[in-house]
Amino acid sequence: MLFPTVVITPDGEDYEYLLKCSIKPVCLTPNGEAKIDFDSDLLATQALIGLLTFQGFKSAVTAKDNAVCETTETNGTTSSPYYTIDANIVLEADAIAVLDKIGPLYFAKTKEKFNVNSGIRSAYRQAAAMYIVYMSGDKILSQYSRWKANEMLAIIKKGESKTVTVQKMAEVIQKYFEKGTLFSDHQQAGAIDIAIVGDIATRILPMSGPNQKIMMEIAKEVTGFSALRETKPLHIHIKFK
Repeated sequence: MLFPTVVITPDGEDYEYLLKCSIKPVCLTPNGEAKIDFDSDLLATQALIGLLTFQGFKSAVTAKDNAVCETTETNGTTSSPYYTIDANIVLEADAIAVLDKIGPLYFAKTKEKFNVNSGIRSAYRQAAAMYIVYMSGDKILSQYSRWKANEMLAIIKKGESKTVTVQKMAEVIQKYFEKGTLFSDHQQAGAIDIAIVGDIATRILPMSGPNQKIMMEIAKEVTGFSALRETKPLHIHIKFK
């Protein structure tokens, strides 16, 4: 099954610990409740549904600085006049700072806003992203190094359901994450993706070829890293750390 988004009120020691040490970002709802997107944090999900004891969860995150209290989980809107953010995208303060530099420069040259459709990825979200890349037609996962692609492809090609496949991919990605090996800059909150196709919900127009070039030039100017145009699915990948 797909794990649901859960809203909890931290009223006990175990929940307090979960809030502080979860590898998934936490934010506060308007009424003060702590909200966590548990469907993309495998460890937290296992703890909550009883597959992992809280003691086991505590052991799994020992010595890890996983507190992300400065992280913001968006709801599909933003106060910025220059960009919108897809619902449930998670962005740290550093990412917002980068967007706030890119936005005015891009608007000054194009008179258009842009849409952000990816930010921080937990192991589960990274697995889902790789599955989408495969289903979009990139059957060799060309965005990833050969060994990383091969390990994920082996799981995908077993032909199990999407839910089971993504969960198994996430488990492998999580194991590497705990050893310090990342599959994507998104896992270390060091990248954002800009939608080239735009966003119907917020009336963001598709990004023209010339505007894509402008975006990539501005992104390099702001971050010091070359942006990448990736096609499956279509977006501009901006690394900033």
